[in-house]
Amino acid sequence: MPPELARLSVWQWIEVPVLLVNLGVALLYLAVVRGSLGDRIPGRGPVRPRQVAAFLTALGLLYLGFGGPLDVLADGYLYSAHMTQHFLEAFGAAPLLLLGTPDWLVRPLWRSRVGGVLRFLTRPLVGMALFQAIMALTAWPRFYDLLETSGAMHFGYHAALLVTALWAWWPFLSPLAESPRMHPGMQMLMITVSGLPMLLTFAPIALDTAPFYPYYAGVPRVFGLSQVADQQLGAIIMLTGAHVVAAVQFLEAFGQWVRQEQVGRIDADPRRRARPEGAGRVLTLARPEWTPPEADAGESTTP
Repeated sequence: MPPELARLSVWQWIEVPVLLVNLGVALLYLAVVRGSLGDRIPGRGPVRPRQVAAFLTALGLLYLGFGGPLDVLADGYLYSAHMTQHFLEAFGAAPLLLLGTPDWLVRPLWRSRVGGVLRFLTRPLVGMALFQAIMALTAWPRFYDLLETSGAMHFGYHAALLVTALWAWWPFLSPLAESPRMHPGMQMLMITVSGLPMLLTFAPIALDTAPFYPYYAGVPRVFGLSQVADQQLGAIIMLTGAHVVAAVQFLEAFGQWVRQEQVGRIDADPRRRARPEGAGRVLTLARPEWTPPEADAGESTTP
């Protein structure tokens, strides 16, 4: 282990600013959705416990990626640690943040002056294209060197990655009725198509047998990983992790489609649209009661 890491104590592994920011956001969120601070927001409604759990879990993943040992390893030692940060941020925290955000919390922003810009940026093709472009920048060695040597550039990149990931996930997990989620069939198509740019970006790095990033040529090696093995591991983490999450969303969309089709078949049957009273009873065939035939014209029915 490099001396820089060996000298670190347990407390020095903790990023205090990152911890304070995450705790502050968590307390503000709880004060809005559970406390009286949210009373000022119009249309406030109940928030389910699983939504709160999703939002807090997202903050936990962000701290795990940027507030501890993983951040130290990613900043100066391992490409694979840096790609793990990207995975936790874009495929873990981003969708969980949307799942944990109630509709009434984001609706005022959607109806504000920036609502039109947000509606454009969260369109399926626009949001996904911007996110994929940000991800692809890490495959450019010169940009990556700048990313690792400039603190401001590094922070700005991760902020852009999180924001564009939220835009990309919005058509799948939108909490707003005004901006409904894509049809499940379109979700499945989008998931399939969006996997191709990721494959083109990281597959060459995973298959490359020569050092790809000049920055890592001069850093100490840790855990016995060579530079080539480290870059291959990082690319595999991104590809495998992203496609596992995509597969989960694909199966969820497929299940939604099946459920919608089942409901559609029932609604399409005119016999079931407006069911008469007692329609749930079992229908049986019964012989009708006998009624006397009507008398012919001009004849009397009395003897």
